[in-house]
Amino acid sequence: MPAPHPKEFRDDVVAVARRGEAPVKQIAKDFGIWRVLPAQLDARR
Repeated sequence: MPAPHPKEFRDDVVAVARRGEAPVKQIAKDFGIWRVLPAQLDARR
């Protein structure tokens, strides 16, 4: 089963979150990945 979002999309969202221009919670909501963004950030540290 493929990932719900392509790797490139997830990478872009993580990059936006790391810039710190908005709270992670808001970024996750805006991109529709509120359940997985914290895990994606943790996995890339």
